[in-house]
Amino acid sequence: FLLDAPVPNPARGTTRINFELPRAARVSLTVIDMLGRPCGRFTRDIGAGAQFQDVNVADLPNGTYLLLLDAAGSRLTQKLVVRR
Repeated sequence: FLLDAPVPNPARGTTRINFELPRAARVSLTVIDMLGRPCGRFTRDIGAGAQFQDVNVADLPNGTYLLLLDAAGSRLTQKLVVRR
């Protein structure tokens, strides 16, 4: 189970989240602000191997956010900076 840093980071339009799963799982990717409020969520069933999710951050204000990737009972976190 692996979650790479978003690319680009800082982001201003769309950022790509690359991750890898050892086996197929239901995956939830959540963007939260520094106050813990969810700003976006993607949930889907994904097969094993290298995967990605593009995230549109154009409507988010400048700031620092956390990306939470939940799959198969585990959680990984990466930092995302939005800057215009």
